Amino acid sequence: MSSQSNKIHLPASAHVRSENIKIGKSLQDKAKIYLDQRWWIHCRQAMFNETCTDNQREICHLLQALVKSGSAVCPMAEPVFSELLKIPDESTRKNMAVVIDELSLGYSLQSDATLDRIELLDVLTRILKIKTEGHNIHNLVWTHLSWVLGLKLPIDQEASLVDTARIQSDYFDNRVSSTTMVDFVSEWDPVTAKAAITVDDRQIIEAANNEIDSYGRQRPLFSELFLRQCAVAVEKLRPALINDVAAYLWTKMKGESAGILPIASRDNVASKFICILINRYVEAGTAFELPAVQIPAAIIAAKVSSGHKFRHGDYWDIRHARFALPYCTHFLTERSLASLVVGKPGNAANLYQCKVLSDEEKIIKELQAIT
Repeated sequence: MSSQSNKIHLPASAHVRSENIKIGKSLQDKAKIYLDQRWWIHCRQAMFNETCTDNQREICHLLQALVKSGSAVCPMAEPVFSELLKIPDESTRKNMAVVIDELSLGYSLQSDATLDRIELLDVLTRILKIKTEGHNIHNLVWTHLSWVLGLKLPIDQEASLVDTARIQSDYFDNRVSSTTMVDFVSEWDPVTAKAAITVDDRQIIEAANNEIDSYGRQRPLFSELFLRQCAVAVEKLRPALINDVAAYLWTKMKGESAGILPIASRDNVASKFICILINRYVEAGTAFELPAVQIPAAIIAAKVSSGHKFRHGDYWDIRHARFALPYCTHFLTERSLASLVVGKPGNAANLYQCKVLSDEEKIIKELQAIT
């Protein structure tokens, strides 16, 4: 009997989870250098001989060398993909995809919704003292860029469960090994790309600036604003709680004999979990446990307490920080965002041991020091 026929095929969801954990473990010893949109653009300019500074060109070459040597990777993430969609010119979009493929090696952080779920389960199982498989969260948050937008697998209604698992697992493995960002953008047309952009940050920025104006000179302290933003951010996690986290935790707490948590009861259970989280984060020192809450809350509170207005694009900067700070070793971004996440009052970068860099000379020195 062949080794292929002897192979045990896990259900597709278990196989995908296993493969993603392997990716996480394979990246443990690499420098994970997250680039915001500005730095992806600089790398594209350098690689395609467009106009850029000598420092920017050297930084790109250093990144290429580090990735090629196996010392580093510049991962994809959902905000990078979203900003890629906004590029109107097809040629520029494809060039950017080439850059992403070379520097990311196909690795990506999980989608926003998946990270929310992973982080919620990690925190709530510890708070509620529920036994889990014990995987390090840093091994759960990675995947391949071909799956960052969600997992879709073929289904054959007439196939057995064993054959279905084999078909889906083989499909997943083949797609992971063969799909590139260039493949994705080659399938888009400008109309499709434009239609896929679902978030317009103008209204978000306007609402935030109206709040700043409403305070006048009597702006609250950072600590007060931070806790207020924590409550807002926790409430935004309600969909993740309702969709499956609440049901999973219910079963873990009550036991399999309790059955499945009824859909009608999930909102009520989600509200109880939200209260648990908000009460815990009354102490600002524990909020870092849930990056989906701490990072946007800290950045927004720091910005509002300073009295500086939000600008177009700040929404995307916050999203980049939300992905980069907890799971990457380095975050290359612009000076304005770096000042909000390094040191007090936000202190986000220090909480997660991520080096946030914006000065080009310092970036060069840091990259040269990575071996």
